[in-house]
Amino acid sequence: MLQNNFKKQLDQLNHISSLPHRSDDLSILIESIYNNGIIGQRQLLTFIIHRYTNKSIITSWIDGQIFELLLKSPFSIVTNALKKDLPDGVICLDSESQINYKLLQELLVNNKFQEANKITEKILYQLSKKSNNHSKYRLYFSDIYTLPCQDLKIIDQLWKVHSKGLFGLSVQKNIWKANHKNWYQFYKTISWINSKDIYRHYPAEFIWDTSAPRGHLPLFNQIRGHHVLEALFTYNL
Repeated sequence: MLQNNFKKQLDQLNHISSLPHRSDDLSILIESIYNNGIIGQRQLLTFIIHRYTNKSIITSWIDGQIFELLLKSPFSIVTNALKKDLPDGVICLDSESQINYKLLQELLVNNKFQEANKITEKILYQLSKKSNNHSKYRLYFSDIYTLPCQDLKIIDQLWKVHSKGLFGLSVQKNIWKANHKNWYQFYKTISWINSKDIYRHYPAEFIWDTSAPRGHLPLFNQIRGHHVLEALFTYNL
């Protein structure tokens, strides 16, 4: 009976694993399979390895949640296999500009979103310096258009996959478009403006966990204008 129920859970996971952002039911299902002990965890490991190696499958928050759970497994056979088969996690980190994304990945895996936001800003600045060969001390919107799309995709995927689909540049872009590219409505929707229509103060008034509204992170300095973000939204992420 228990075995049949476990098989049913796995079949259900395979059937509904294409949701773009978090479903509480699916999240609970993943945790239930994980809690079946080593059998369930090995099945989850097989599941995400299959998804990673199958290029027709788009990596999603599901892979991120499973990866994060398996990292905490008490079974060394599971954690060792995870490190062997997915040494860089569930996102390919091959940078066009030789940027190391391991620290950003580790911070996001551990839901340290405030620290990850700072690293994201530094990476964008590094990419800008490499792409435009400059020594400016801040990121300008005019520098964005030459950034390698591959690297922006890595940043976006890491944020999405390790936030249960809540955060990321492409998430923000979709919300912006849904608000007819109206920046005020966009800022209201993602809660960068408070109930009094005042920009939130950084960092204390921002929400650095997954209780935040969709698109709340990563954060950009909207006080300097929306031009950097608008330039990033020109990319097909």
